[in-house]
Amino acid sequence: MSADNQTYPLPSETVLVLHVIQHYFVDQLPLVITILGLLGFIGNCFTFLQPVLRRTSFCIYTLCGSCVDIINIFANLFPNYLNPLVEDLTPSKSNRLRCKLKIFSLVFLPQLSMNLLIMSLIDRLVCTYSPACRVRFLLQSKMVPWLIGITVIISSIMSSYAPILNDIIPEIGCNTTNALSNSAWYISIHGILTPLIMLVLVSLTHRRFSQSRQRVMEISKTKRRHFRNQFVTMVFAQILFCLPQHKDVDIEQSQLTRMSRRKNTKLPTGTDGKASVTNELSAKSKPLVKSVDVESPPTRVLCGIIGVSFLSVPICYILSYMKEMKDSLNVFLYSAAICIAVAPLTYFLLIKHLLHVKKEMYFYVFTIFSFTAIADLLLALTIDGYSSAFLFYLEQGEVYLKTGHGLFINYWDGTTHFLLYLVMIYCMLKQQTKTKFFRFLSLFWCGSIINSLIVLVGGAAVGQFGSHIKPSCLLNVPYMMFPLIFLLRQCHSRQTFIQQQNKENRKASSRKPLNARPLDILFIGYFIFAILFAIFRVLHALKTPLTKNSFYYDYEPYILNKSGFPTVQLLTYGFYFVAYYYLAINALIFYDQQPSQYNWFPDWTMVHAGAAAQAQFSYLLSSLHDPPLFPEPSWAAIPPNNWWISVGLNLILAIVPQLLAFRVCTGKRDREFY
Repeated sequence: MSADNQTYPLPSETVLVLHVIQHYFVDQLPLVITILGLLGFIGNCFTFLQPVLRRTSFCIYTLCGSCVDIINIFANLFPNYLNPLVEDLTPSKSNRLRCKLKIFSLVFLPQLSMNLLIMSLIDRLVCTYSPACRVRFLLQSKMVPWLIGITVIISSIMSSYAPILNDIIPEIGCNTTNALSNSAWYISIHGILTPLIMLVLVSLTHRRFSQSRQRVMEISKTKRRHFRNQFVTMVFAQILFCLPQHKDVDIEQSQLTRMSRRKNTKLPTGTDGKASVTNELSAKSKPLVKSVDVESPPTRVLCGIIGVSFLSVPICYILSYMKEMKDSLNVFLYSAAICIAVAPLTYFLLIKHLLHVKKEMYFYVFTIFSFTAIADLLLALTIDGYSSAFLFYLEQGEVYLKTGHGLFINYWDGTTHFLLYLVMIYCMLKQQTKTKFFRFLSLFWCGSIINSLIVLVGGAAVGQFGSHIKPSCLLNVPYMMFPLIFLLRQCHSRQTFIQQQNKENRKASSRKPLNARPLDILFIGYFIFAILFAIFRVLHALKTPLTKNSFYYDYEPYILNKSGFPTVQLLTYGFYFVAYYYLAINALIFYDQQPSQYNWFPDWTMVHAGAAAQAQFSYLLSSLHDPPLFPEPSWAAIPPNNWWISVGLNLILAIVPQLLAFRVCTGKRDREFY
């Protein structure tokens, strides 16, 4: 080494290795964390849906921890690649407060999730104690809210160092003021203390479980010998029953009568009483057989369908290496053949033995749609630059998906629609398709997917990609046809559903006049505002002379996007949503006078809720984020001064329909309209 202070550059090979690690591992960590978080959340949701496990405190802690993980992912991870706002014009005090809150959320949410996991481990440890132990009061359901509140307080205390050691630094921005102390606190709390507590709890639980298992094994051996002796006695008793009887029949009858009195059961007279014991045993064994043959397949079949759905990921990567994918016709044919092959694969591997499911057409439809939903999620990750598996489809398949709307319509299909498919498939497996839950959930899906296809196909036809339509556009035909048929089928079964609801609830519901329903008055006011706002935006989307120099283009510059999707979405609001708004106002005002004329209202409220949720998700996020790999020249960000107003108006259009659906369709409120 030389004496002078010289800096030597790293060798080129080292730089290349670091660049590869950065590109293929570090940059992909957000994607890995997102996928693992979503999978954990889905798994905990399905665990929580089991009636036996729903009320256990362990499942509540794990589900709450997964919910916190999802909030952390969407609050702290996704905004990093969504369109960042330019430098805000708010005072420095507001920036400082925002900085501290942001840093606190980055530390608090992961710590809260880990502490909830610790609570679930404590719950399992307490289960190993004897029922007479006082510690077992922690397992009571009434203690769960208190313990979760204490966990939130402890997590806040453990994360309090973050806003103290971080602040606004001139010319740098939001950063730590003492890097050494901040790192020391972070490593000691999150890297050492929390994992150490988890390891201690796991080791204690394993130790107590091993000890209790040894005790149980000793007891079970004794019980097994006792059971074997009982079984041998029962076999000899059956043999004796089958042998010719030389005793008096009256003695036998008296013995059977005494046995029946002890068991509080009636045995038939005559020699048939011998067979009644066997019949009774077989009758008792039937529920057990039923629980094994009927209750267990739904979960196994659903897990199999999830596995079949995720097969789309390796299939897409394999197709990306095939030379045939350079031709648009081959892309269409291969895609159609793979999707069609999912139905027989599901039949032969999963549901061949389930008679009540294999004849249901929409079971196969939802299975194929769940398969394509995962493919759409991978397609969205490709558009967003996280993957390269679907680049061939964006070039030779549906070119119009290389937009912000195409990105978020695929995100919606790969997350929300995928979960809806799984829940509806599970209801079919459990033979619960006649329930109100399945009906309203399926209607929500109908509204969501029908709106998405109207805007997708319409925008592709009238926008700048109208001259680039390829054969793969025909793959959208089943997504337009099957939801419409399903919606018509649900509408035709409305009277049967209403009769079933009236049988279950014979008590007449009290219908209040409008002046006694202040919440409905607020909804009517919202519908009036939504009608005027929809017409106002339609005029701007059509670029009429009346709106040539309108100020509103500064609030929603996405209206001027040349992709065609915002125009078709706003026209959908004007032509379809406005009609529902008018009919909903009429129903909310007069349903207490003539309820039989408005029995359509709960169904179409769920359809509208699904359509509004999907519409605003795609429209709002498309106006905030432009895909980095495929930037649109006509896309413009919302100015910072108008950001909150624009986002707030669109959030109102997304949230209020869900509140209306909650008011009309949850509980027994929908029966007010029957």
